Amino acid sequence: MSSMSEYLEARDLNHFYNKVASSAPDTYLALYTSDPTDADTGTEVTGYTRPLIDQNGGIAPTWSTTSADGIGQKISNAHDIEVVVSAGAPVTITHVGIRDAVTAGNLLDHKDLDEAQIVNDGGTLRILAGNLEIRRE
Repeated sequence: MSSMSEYLEARDLNHFYNKVASSAPDTYLALYTSDPTDADTGTEVTGYTRPLIDQNGGIAPTWSTTSADGIGQKISNAHDIEVVVSAGAPVTITHVGIRDAVTAGNLLDHKDLDEAQIVNDGGTLRILAGNLEIRRE
C-alpha cells in the first residue's frame, strides 16, 4: 500500500480547491532503511543516485496509465528499475519513496517493500515492471 506525503496532500488540496497553480515535477525513486512516513522522517540509503522514473524526463522508466481496479486508482512503473547501491557495506532496504528531486527535494509518496531487500556493496536493487504500484483509494 502506498501513502501520500503531507507535502503532496497540501499541494493537492491547494491546487484543486484554492486554485494554486502547480506543475508536475520530475519524479525520482528514493531508497530507505526505515519508513519515511508521511512527514518525511525516514532514513534514506546513502551511496546511490536516485533514478529518474517519470514521463517528464523521458530518460528512465515511465509510469503506466492510471487505471481503476475496484479498490481505487493505481499507477505503476512501466519498465524495470535498477539502482546500484555503493554504501560501503550491505544495506537492508525496507521502503521506497517517490521524490521530486535527484537530491533533497520533497517526498511525494512512499511505500514499504513486500519483502526487505539486502543489497551488497556495489549490488543492484531491481524493481520489475509493475511492481512499484502507487494507489489512491
